[in-house]
Amino acid sequence: MEKFKIIKIILCIVLVSLMACVKKDSSLQGCWNNQNDADYSICFNDSKCLIVYQEDTLDVFEYVCLNYSCDANYMSDSIVGDFILILDADSSCYEITSLDDSSLVYRHTQTGVLHVFKR
Repeated sequence: MEKFKIIKIILCIVLVSLMACVKKDSSLQGCWNNQNDADYSICFNDSKCLIVYQEDTLDVFEYVCLNYSCDANYMSDSIVGDFILILDADSSCYEITSLDDSSLVYRHTQTGVLHVFKR
């Protein structure tokens, strides 16, 4: 009986983590306009990330939303957040530092460059 309790607790923890990531992923969906360059935007839909400039799609990549760091050099016990792994030639990793209905802010983990976008 105790074994089933432990299994239930573990399943609940996994489901809560999964739901948080799915919620973050659904909040990410749509197009975001760069705060510094109105012609530059990034769009997330399903598993695709589109880089758009002046309404022309420059690149399309697959992406994955993770609740752990996708960069082995960017790991710490104090970093508990959400990350975007862009499946390009470099497998670029970005930490989502802020995401709500009107803004998206993420940091490139290798360079530390912060990207700010508005809906």
